[in-house]
Amino acid sequence: GLWSPQEKTVAKYQLPSKSLCASWTSDGTILAIGMLNGNITLRCGASGDEKKNICHSGPVWTLTWISCSKDVLVVGGWDRSLSFYL
Repeated sequence: GLWSPQEKTVAKYQLPSKSLCASWTSDGTILAIGMLNGNITLRCGASGDEKKNICHSGPVWTLTWISCSKDVLVVGGWDRSLSFYL
């Protein structure tokens, strides 16, 4: 996985661009990472494998998860945009 208190080592994963922000879902199953190139990678919390890649219109400045009936990813970009992904 990415990290756990039981593990003595941490796996490293190469990203295609500089990471600017990250956020976990409330249950810790998905990690969203926003990057300078505008991509958002969604990674499995247990394995670190990429589940989905989202292309945003510009660098991703901030992101967070909101838990409603299902998790919603809220993304703020350097272009002053606010986007919502289900």
